[in-house]
Amino acid sequence: MPCPFIRETSALSCRAAGIRKLIPGQALASAGRCSSPDWSDCPYSNSAPDHAAPSCPFMEESLVQFCSAAPVTRFIPYSEPLLSRCGSDAYRYCDLYLDVVSASRPALNHSGALHAPHDLLFTSNHWWLDATGDGPCHLGIDAFLARLLGPIDHITFATPHGIARPTAIFTVRGTDYTATFSELIPIDQPNLRLRNHPARLTEDPYSLGWLYEGMITAEQRRRLRESLLDSSSAAQRMEHQSTLLNQRIQSHLSLDGAPLAADGGLFAPGLLSLLPREESLVVFNEFCLPAGRQERSRS
Repeated sequence: MPCPFIRETSALSCRAAGIRKLIPGQALASAGRCSSPDWSDCPYSNSAPDHAAPSCPFMEESLVQFCSAAPVTRFIPYSEPLLSRCGSDAYRYCDLYLDVVSASRPALNHSGALHAPHDLLFTSNHWWLDATGDGPCHLGIDAFLARLLGPIDHITFATPHGIARPTAIFTVRGTDYTATFSELIPIDQPNLRLRNHPARLTEDPYSLGWLYEGMITAEQRRRLRESLLDSSSAAQRMEHQSTLLNQRIQSHLSLDGAPLAADGGLFAPGLLSLLPREESLVVFNEFCLPAGRQERSRS
């Protein structure tokens, strides 16, 4: 499904010019050298076969698309929208779209429990993957990990592009926590806006806080849908792990005798920053590392 703000129009361009510049057809038809006999005075007209033509023979009309929500109009050739977010379901991660329609998905649901959107897939170590549609896929961290981290000082993208397991390093009060997606993904780009606005990651983990964008094949989409958790299973897992974490806090962890979570409720936001460094790393490694790395860390 394409973005609802995408629009179509015709545009003209010059085949002889060294740089292709798309101009709306209506604007050029009403004014401009190219559509009048004066076109022969253009420096690009020297190789024209017929200098007596009423309009420039190098003028080429094509169908283009543009975003009606953008403050500056940028034309995209009609054949290329699927290469961007505009022509697929990936438009839901565009800043303009999210700002205009206020479509961000909260980390907590209406009952105050950790939220797992129905259209996402989840890993056991708290990453999500949006593999809907045929366009770019997006990845990020779920509500459990976002709440565990709390306010983040800095984000480092350890795997900026190429075929890799997407990895991000979150710095919280001087301590680094490394999170890795469990599957190999062809990474196109990270969400570099998070470098200037790291709060997006934990305040809006399912929308503006996405971490990586990539392009996967139909076969890989099918395999990932079979191997990853659906939203219902992920929500149950987050609830179960929240209970285990609360029990661990009440039974073993301490912070000068101060309570870290309400008994039976969600653990405190930014819990890792409230714990001593060694204890915070133990908690993170226990709940947020991929299964294979957990086994190696315990051996």
